[in-house]
Amino acid sequence: MNLHSKFDNRDGTASSTEPNETSNQPARTALVLGITSFALIPASVLVLWVVQGDVQPDTWTVIVYLISMVVAICAGQFGVQGRRLAKEGAAGRLPATIGLVLGIGFIVVSVVGFIVGSIVVSIILSHDSL
Repeated sequence: MNLHSKFDNRDGTASSTEPNETSNQPARTALVLGITSFALIPASVLVLWVVQGDVQPDTWTVIVYLISMVVAICAGQFGVQGRRLAKEGAAGRLPATIGLVLGIGFIVVSVVGFIVGSIVVSIILSHDSL
């Protein structure tokens, strides 16, 4: 008997070192990517504020926004994969769902923000030209 085997699992359930335990890596990946998609924008704004002293929408901000959009799409994709694996019996339905919701939420917030921002800018420009 291995000295460490009795400490692997005290309640008789499968431990993480046993090969027959089903893991749901896409669920964890979806959760991490979903959180990252929302965290990149404030992090980039903070970096710009610290480095430049002010925050202006320049090329760096647009690049980080586009990277966040790609990360959100990937979070949605991994969330769907993780939910499928969870439906087949793997653990991790909740992280997969949270990652999926965060990914879709970022995309929805971004699209609505773009539409509202475009309307506000067009209103401002139309009043300035009078």
